[in-house]
Amino acid sequence: MKTIFSLKVSSHRFGLSNLIELYKFCQSCSSSIYIYVKDKSCKVEHLPSLVSFMISLEYRDLMIVVEGENSLEDKGLLEELIKKSNDPIKARGLH
Repeated sequence: MKTIFSLKVSSHRFGLSNLIELYKFCQSCSSSIYIYVKDKSCKVEHLPSLVSFMISLEYRDLMIVVEGENSLEDKGLLEELIKKSNDPIKARGLH
């Protein structure tokens, strides 16, 4: 059964090295990862698209959505990755 989780994160915490780490994580996990900011969204599949998306944002909160059968496990790993950037996260789960 697919599950969806979301994390609220400040976009200004994502420097280039953090984006590369996020991209690598997304390539290694089994869930689909999406980033949403107001009326814009990006599925994390290609590094150039991710960097372009993040560059186009003003400093705002964004929501990272984790969807998949292993999304709970992947969400936990993603939270650890984000904590390394010293960013407070607010997590929600939807079943």
